[in-house]
Amino acid sequence: MLQPLAVRERRGVRLGSDHGMPALYDVSLLGLMWGTLNSFLHGVAIVETANVGAQQFLLWAHMWLEAIKTFTADHAAQIDAGDGRFPADDATLETHLEALKHLVHESEALGVDAELPKYSQALMERSSTRATPGTATPPWSRRIASPRSKRRGTDRFPVRQRGRYDGGHRPAGPAPAAARVHQGESP
Repeated sequence: MLQPLAVRERRGVRLGSDHGMPALYDVSLLGLMWGTLNSFLHGVAIVETANVGAQQFLLWAHMWLEAIKTFTADHAAQIDAGDGRFPADDATLETHLEALKHLVHESEALGVDAELPKYSQALMERSSTRATPGTATPPWSRRIASPRSKRRGTDRFPVRQRGRYDGGHRPAGPAPAAARVHQGESP
């Protein structure tokens, strides 16, 4: 498992024999970062409508992120179990969907851009049409994943070729320092 402390200390972390795996983790973690940061900024915009500063909100955001860590651990276990059972340990899909609708409504009422929560709401609505009532949110991940993402083999990483990035948006050459750290090399 990826150990962030090892990365910060510039110790190599091996993610397997496939040299494309660090690139896959890289883009996955970028998605996590931007989803989290954009959600934080959306929350700041909401509390600023009541003259609450970002730093004052930060304490609450950090506490909530700690709770989210437990949700992600539960969801990862349910997804990896592969048995198709998604018990609603924290809340049902329907409960989460109603909370998203409330977030969209309040954002719009406060004059805050609601595109981010609307996107999440649309994803969850599509997922809920195929989910068993009373289940949790992990089946949502199956709606996000494309059929191509389930493919196995060496061609599944479009941004790599023998440890080099060549996805058309970067010239072929050595991997960036962050990816080299993930591969166990010095930056």
